Amino acid sequence: FGRRPAFLLGAIVITAFGFGTGLANRFWVLVGIRFFVGFGTGGSIVPFDILAEFLPTERRGQRLLYINYFWTLGSLSVLAFAYISIGMGRSW
Repeated sequence: FGRRPAFLLGAIVITAFGFGTGLANRFWVLVGIRFFVGFGTGGSIVPFDILAEFLPTERRGQRLLYINYFWTLGSLSVLAFAYISIGMGRSW
């Protein structure tokens, strides 16, 4: 079967339960739905592995490390944006 079914299943689970979070009407329902979103993110590592197979061996570690830098930078950007927007008194 390969990795494709695992990746597709993970993407479907993330998408379905991600949209489901918008329909949650109670806190514990939201927590349960978000649990399944987290469960689906287990399949999100598959493209990273596939990319590693196509990179040249001598530069593989360096290139994969760059991807992790941007991943971390994106996470920190979200935190910074949230801090700034909350600090300005804005609310969703």
